[in-house]
This record gives sequence, structure tokens and C-alpha cells, in this order.
Amino acid sequence: MKPISEKKDAFLRIFQLIFYVGFIIFWFKDNFPPLRQIKVNALFFLIPLLITSGWRLILKLKTRGFKLPRLSREKILSIAMIILAGLLLRLPYLLHYAGTFTSDEAMFCLEGKHIAEGKRPPICSYGQLYYGTFPSHFFALIFKLFGYSVLAFKLAIFLLYLTFIIFHFLFLSKLFPFSFSLLAALFYCLPFGYLVHISLDGEFILSLLFLLGMAIIYLSYLVVYQNQEKYLSWLGFLIGFSLWTNQILIYFILVGLLIVLIKYKFALKKYLTIFLYALIGFGPQILVEIFYNFHLIKFLTAGETVINWGKLKGTINLMGFLLAFSHHPSRIILVFIVFFGFMILIFYSIRTREYLALKIYNVFFLIFMIIYLLSGHSNRYLVRYLYPLFFCLPILFLAPLLFIKKKIRLIAASFIFLMIFFFYNSTDQYKYVLAVKQAHKNLNQIVSFMKETKQKYWKGDFWTAYLITAFSGEELIVASTKVSRYYQYELFYNNFSQKENFIFLRGENSEERQQARTLIKLLEVLKIPYQKKEFGDCWLIYDIDSAIPYFDPGPPVLPTIKGPKIEVDGRYLQLFFENLTEGDERVSFWINLEIPNYSTAIKHFSLKEKEIKIRIPYPDQKTFSIIYYLDYWGTVIPSTYQEIKFTFPEMGGKNISKPEIVYLYGIGLLVDYWDKRMRICQKEVRIEWNKKLNPGEKLCFILHSPFQFSHLHWYGQFDQEVEVLVNGQLISKNKLKDGRNHIKIGFNEAEWMNEGNVIILRFKYHSSFDFSHRRKPAARARGVSRHQGQHQGGPLRAFLRCIRHTRHHVRRCPWLHAGHLPGVRPVSYTH
Repeated sequence: MKPISEKKDAFLRIFQLIFYVGFIIFWFKDNFPPLRQIKVNALFFLIPLLITSGWRLILKLKTRGFKLPRLSREKILSIAMIILAGLLLRLPYLLHYAGTFTSDEAMFCLEGKHIAEGKRPPICSYGQLYYGTFPSHFFALIFKLFGYSVLAFKLAIFLLYLTFIIFHFLFLSKLFPFSFSLLAALFYCLPFGYLVHISLDGEFILSLLFLLGMAIIYLSYLVVYQNQEKYLSWLGFLIGFSLWTNQILIYFILVGLLIVLIKYKFALKKYLTIFLYALIGFGPQILVEIFYNFHLIKFLTAGETVINWGKLKGTINLMGFLLAFSHHPSRIILVFIVFFGFMILIFYSIRTREYLALKIYNVFFLIFMIIYLLSGHSNRYLVRYLYPLFFCLPILFLAPLLFIKKKIRLIAASFIFLMIFFFYNSTDQYKYVLAVKQAHKNLNQIVSFMKETKQKYWKGDFWTAYLITAFSGEELIVASTKVSRYYQYELFYNNFSQKENFIFLRGENSEERQQARTLIKLLEVLKIPYQKKEFGDCWLIYDIDSAIPYFDPGPPVLPTIKGPKIEVDGRYLQLFFENLTEGDERVSFWINLEIPNYSTAIKHFSLKEKEIKIRIPYPDQKTFSIIYYLDYWGTVIPSTYQEIKFTFPEMGGKNISKPEIVYLYGIGLLVDYWDKRMRICQKEVRIEWNKKLNPGEKLCFILHSPFQFSHLHWYGQFDQEVEVLVNGQLISKNKLKDGRNHIKIGFNEAEWMNEGNVIILRFKYHSSFDFSHRRKPAARARGVSRHQGQHQGGPLRAFLRCIRHTRHHVRRCPWLHAGHLPGVRPVSYTH
């Protein structure tokens, strides 16, 4: 066959790289605000990338031919045995797949679902700036082919795990006797310790990470031991790509580089090839680092970089759990067998004069232990941070069998396997299977009942929120009350939920159960109706009409408020309430006033205060209703709801001149934000402007938004919008960018009256923020003094400043009393 031209291959390779880089940039461009404006579809690069790659592959196949690797009958039977053993020993867990499903896994499920649906593909896992989304793109392909389901997700993880075992087995057979390689492969199939977890659990998607790691080591093997230097570029690319996917793969990367280093020593050209292609593979994370201040570097360098006896002792103790579910102290024997196997493998390498196994498995173990002990992870007593050790653990554990004759090796291994299982795993694994089965049943019942309530939006702990949302396929949306990884769910809850609904999944002695009891106590103290349903440990508390910003046990006593004495103060009513209940000044409430369809006001008071004074603007009517009620830190107390009629002796104070500007509704409390004092604007802001604009004059609203919709963590094309209405006429609809925005209303844009012009700002989103203790903001407001606000539909830091523009000057209108929306209080979450 005619060899492929080196120039032609180099030419195609260059274009292949250009198209790949272009595809990566434009596939992930919506994660970065400066790139979103570029209207270029990623297909513009993907299609030529596929054509170029296919062309290059065909030319290589024509030159070198294509032969499938031939496996011996012995290896084929061994692979069948591995598949059968793995499937049979995982069958109880696969049949009850929901019982092993966790919120960490749910994030990959949801990411894959969103990508498959054509939503903005995240470049890093939700809520992170370092873990790449290659696993999520893999699951997106699975969901695209077979439809979305948690079962499909679990089966995909398990098939990846079996693929890793088979790949590892074939590689081990090149380094060790065949029988030993098969025993090591079968070890991965056994229900020992946390081997079950990594085969089905998607906390890190270790099945896929192990496959990538094996590919790195295998490419290093081909380059060094098979003299296949053509794979240097692939090795470099895979190193960079793996480092973006998950930094856990650094252990495999260092092992692979060490193998290459031993051969090439100071051949800088080889390392330059690896480095340049690694940069291309690492490209997605480079984009993140550029746009988000090198977050990965900060993440990798965090933690205590000191090794002490406490860390060593804790690590050794945790290693015992990797192979034994039992808490029996003798499980430490298993750890010492691993260390003994480490030494045995050294002797075996010296004896056989084959050092590759030593370079891979012993070095991997050493690199892992050093990096782990120097990292902050070793300060946290969690088994899952030791999961990468499973790559070398079976080989080290079984290493003593290398010095046993082949005929009795299988018998000795069978005896060891049975001893480990029955002494350290059988009882606890059986209990675990029963627990998984019950958890599967409970989760299905819980989700079915939640759907039956017709309540789509719920709140729950982080470990519950994404679990329920993913398992229901987003038919239910559970917003996290603590750590937020996907901010859209909180946004949806705050804007579309008609009731407050809570799920508490865990039982006695958990923080969730304590929160559930606190919530029930609050509801009962405030006499707020609710529904409750129990499924084992799970409590559903739902159908609550009042907002519940905080889980507070409620006040020791409810105040009794004597009806108001009312005085007219210009264009405002002064209302005087008498507090008849004595109590601690630390116990505080809020009194809310509302003149329906006109204005609202709110005032804070403590039980120590005897008189509560609050004022509110009144309408041009002779008779109108005044509603008042109390709330306890944002939770309305229904029993305090009262409505009275107020009548002026004559037509409402019509002859009293009005201030130039009156704030009727939706301008809230003063809060601190960015070291500034601002007022909260809520979803709808209503202002009365008592001046007719003259030609050339404008009103200017200065709004600041705290949503940060441009940030990567929104994973969607969200925009805050505000509609401006003057006297019921829609004037404009404006998109608000993050930060400062100017909204102007000119003389010619509305029919202005001499007085009583009602200006309404309606915002698209509002939400809960740390800086807003009781309300869901939409904008911040500012005049001569600084004010902050939010509107429903999404909180906005807003300055609201009314400015009259003339040819010669700009006059700022002074602030008067602001109105408030009644009874709304936010639940804070972390941005």
C-alpha cells in the first residue's frame, strides 16, 4: 500500500486541531458573558472536525490496514466470567437502583438531561469551577439514545465499570501471570466494602475516571514499551482532557508521565509535544481560568499541607472500610496485607526483572498517599476521598499470591475471598441490601405522593433537593435551602410556587428532623394551617399559605394589638396601635398596613413597645378600607388579620397639596449591600408622581441588579426585565444588565396629568438574598440618600432615583416614606 504522505497527514492534523479548538470554544461559549454575543453555532466547527478526522482515519487505515485484536479462547472465557460475576453480584442493587441514588449523582443526571434537551451545556459541573462535564456529556448521549431515567444512568455507570475491569484485566495479563490477572479482575466484582459503591455510585463517576486513567497508563506503555511514539500526542491530549474532567486523575497522570520520563529522560522535544497537546485537551478549563480568576489553582492549593500522626492514623483506619463494611477492629489486618503486598510487589519485580508493575501500582499508591495526606481532604474523615486507591488495591492485596504455585493459587484466593466476605462483609452487606431495597421503595412512594399533591415546587436540604428533582425527571422541582448548585431551581420556586412546601428526608437525630419539628412548632404557634404526610423517616410538610423565611420555633406569646387611632398628616394617615402584651424586647414582630389597590406600609416593633406608630399614603376617596395584620419575621399570622373602614368628613383630603413624589407600594426596607445603605424594591413598585413633565424633562430610574445573571452558575440565558407603566399605559420593556441600569421616561412617552400620575415598575424575577432579611427583592432604590431594592421575579440591587432633566440643571427629588409588600420574607442561599 502507498504510505500516507507525511505532509498531507500534518496538514490534516493542523486543521483537525483548529476545528477542535473552535468547537470547544463555541460549544461552551455561553458560559462566558463576553463570548455570548458571538452568533456562531458550534456545528460550524463540529462538522468539518468530523470530516477531517474521518478523512485522516481512512487514510491511515488504507496505509496500515485494520485488524481487530485477537483474543485467545482463555481470555474470552475469562471476560465472560467477569461480566457474569459482576452482573450477578450487583443484581440486587441494580433491581433497586433508586436505593443507591444520591444528590451528588443527581447533579450528573440533571446535567446530562439538560444537555440532551439542548440547554446551555455547562463547562464545569453545576456549582463548581473545576470539575469538567465530560461525564455529563456522556450521560447526555445515553439519555438521547434511550430516554432519561435514573435506571439508564445507573446501568451506564455499571457498564463503564465492567469495561474498566475488562480493560484492566487485559493490561494486567501483560504484566502478571494469567491466573493472577483474572483473580485481580474478579476481585473488583466481589461485594467487598465500598467496591459496590464505586461500581454503581456516581459521586465521582469513578468508573469513567478509571477508564480514562487506564487509557493514560496504557498509552504510556505503548509509547515506552512498544516504541509507539506516534501516540505521544494522544497521550498529551488525554492528560490535559483528563485534568479538566476531574483532578482526581492527577494520580494516573503522574504515573504515566513517570513511565515516559524514565525512558526519555531529557528529550525536551518529546515533553514539548506532550505539553502542547495537553494544553489543547485542557482547553475548556483554560477558558474557565481566564474568565474566573484562576479558580482551579486556588482550589488545588487550599488545605493544610502538613502530614501528622492524626492524619496517618485516620487514613489507615479509613482504608480498612474500603474492603470491609464491618466496624470490627480486626479489619486493620486487611490494611496491613495491602502494605505487605506493596513490599511483595517490589521483591517480585526484582526477581522477574520486570519493573513496569512496580512503576505503575506501587508508584500510584505512593503518589496517592502523599498528595492525599498533604491535601485538605485528609482532614475530613470521609471514605469516598480514598476511592481512587481501588485502582491499585486489588493488585497490592493479592500480591502475596504471586509467590504461590499456580495450582494452589486459585484455592488460596477463594479461601481469602470467602474469609473476607463472611467475616467482614456478609452481615453488613446483607443489611445494606435490605436498606437499599427499602430506600428504593420509599423514594418511589415519596415521589409518587408529591406528584399527587399537584405541588410542583418544594424546598429541601441539599442532599434531598437534587435527589428528588433528578429522580422525578424535573416533574418536581426541589429548591435547596442550603448549598445551591443549580440556582435556577431557587429562582423557579421563588417566582412560580403558589404555596410553601417542604420535604425532610432523613429521620431521628438528623438536622432535617430537627428542622421539621421546628417548622411544625412555628406553624402551630402562629396557627397556620398545613398538611403533613410521613413515609418512614421522610416528613412532607406542605400546602402552607404563608411564607416561611426561617425555621424558627416561633414566639413564646402572640401580641394583642388594640385597633388603631387614625390622624391625618398632610397626604398621609398616621395610625397609632397599642400593644397590650408585655414581653421581652428581643421578641419582635412586624405590623403590615395595606390600602387595597393603592398603598402599603410596614413597621417593626418589639413586645417591649407599648405604642406603634405607622403612616401610609391615602387615596382620593371619601371611604376606603385599611387592612392590617402582624407577621413574625416574614411569616404572616393569620389570626391577626383585620380590616376596617375609614371615612373622611369630606372628600378625602383632596384639597391638601400633594408632595411631588409619593412611594405607594413595593419600596422596602433599608439594607446593607456592598457597604451601602439601599432600599429594597419588590416585584412591583408603585409611585405617585404629582407633577406634569414639561418638554425636555425626563424621569430617570437607576436600578442595580444583584442576580449576576451573567455568571456561569446560571447555566441559562436569563435576563432581568422591567416593564414601565404610566397611568396604566405600557411605556417600555427593558432588559437589565448586572449592575447599574438607567430607565428613563420622557415627556412625549406618556400622557402626563398635573398630579396623581401613577408609575408602575413590574419586574420579571425576584428571589431571596442574604442581604434581604424578610423580603424577596427585585431592585435597589436610591435618591439623595442610598437605597436598595428588589422586585419579584428576581432580586435587583436597585437605586431608584427620580431626576428631572432640563437644559440647564438636574434636580434630584427627595425621598419620602416608602411602601412595602405585605408578609414576604426570603430564605437565604449562597451565591
